[in-house]
Amino acid sequence: MKEFNDLILSGRPRGISVISISTRPASLPNNVLTNAKHVFTFRLNIESDVKFLEGWLGSEVWQVVQQNKRMKHKDLPELPEHSFFYRNMDEHEGQIGKV
Repeated sequence: MKEFNDLILSGRPRGISVISISTRPASLPNNVLTNAKHVFTFRLNIESDVKFLEGWLGSEVWQVVQQNKRMKHKDLPELPEHSFFYRNMDEHEGQIGKV
């Protein structure tokens, strides 16, 4: 994991990009999201993962949780299958997309 962390911390100034995929976002090192420009998240089922991402992406990320299990944005409709939440970290808000 040290090598991965070193790559995240030193790669950007040298033009090195990293794509990271995790089934448990809360287990990602903070440096991954701190240095990320684009973040995509698909449907999540574990509340701790959504709460973790909410700190980075905003409360809109609750839309990727089943409507009846959401703590926030319960009024928004259920997302279609294969939908995702995307946020360019240089922008204020994210958006919903579909594969």
